[in-house]
Amino acid sequence: MTTAASARDWTRYVRFSSTPGSEDAEYGQPVDDSLDVGLALSQGKPVEVFPLTGRDLPFDGKVDRSTTKRIGHLLSPVSRSQLGGPIRCLGINFRKHVEEAGLELPKVPVMFMKGPHALSGPGDLYVPKFVYAAEKPQLDFEAELAVVISRDARDVPREQAMEYVLGFTSANDVTARLEQFKQSQWNFGKGIDNFCPLGPCLASPDSFDPFSVESKGTLNGEVMQQGNTSDHIFDARATIAYLSQGTTLPKGSVILLGTPEGIGWFREPQKLMKEGDTFTVWHAGPIGSLINTIRYEK
Repeated sequence: MTTAASARDWTRYVRFSSTPGSEDAEYGQPVDDSLDVGLALSQGKPVEVFPLTGRDLPFDGKVDRSTTKRIGHLLSPVSRSQLGGPIRCLGINFRKHVEEAGLELPKVPVMFMKGPHALSGPGDLYVPKFVYAAEKPQLDFEAELAVVISRDARDVPREQAMEYVLGFTSANDVTARLEQFKQSQWNFGKGIDNFCPLGPCLASPDSFDPFSVESKGTLNGEVMQQGNTSDHIFDARATIAYLSQGTTLPKGSVILLGTPEGIGWFREPQKLMKEGDTFTVWHAGPIGSLINTIRYEK
């Protein structure tokens, strides 16, 4: 698959800091093409990258193979300041998830939004007190594939949509279910600060097939969700074409493409996240494992 963004020479990149705990961002392509970066770092293994250079990173990044750097702290693939406005998200976009929710197949993409402060990365995910101190557990997971837009997109035909894609990454559409179901609009219950972790790698659409990629969502090592993007009702091309009708998707826009069946709220008994739990979103191929541990704000 060749895209207009193929002027880049990276196949996947990570955004990171060389110093643990620092937010000073750098970009790099993992030296080991086959390494699951998120998993390796969670196991305490060193991960080396070739740095990316450019004036408008990551959008114009070129790989400098003359030197390497070691990841100290992994960050989300794009920063809050690079986001093209709010994070757009699709609901009920997997056929089997529609079935478990007892809904009808949507005729158009069902969209809601998360604000820029919902964006977070791998590692500790902090949850505010009003969520975890509610009358019953409500903190849920949704393993998803996300697409990042490489340049401003408006009125994009479906067959040209991939020309506007920078890459794909894993996402967790973290949700406060009680807040979600208090109203018909989902933005508040899903748009809470830190409730959209992305990572670990942003993979070029040339490096894998985003229209048929396997995914898993695991809670403390137990598989909760398992799917394949071939089950999408609206794939990335159709989604970009629909959302860009008369509407500019600015460079850096992030779109979450929906979750497969198996979310915690619909399980019997329910399986929801609590402090100390680890949730992993895994996509086959170059993206790897997005790993978050739940922490409660004091």
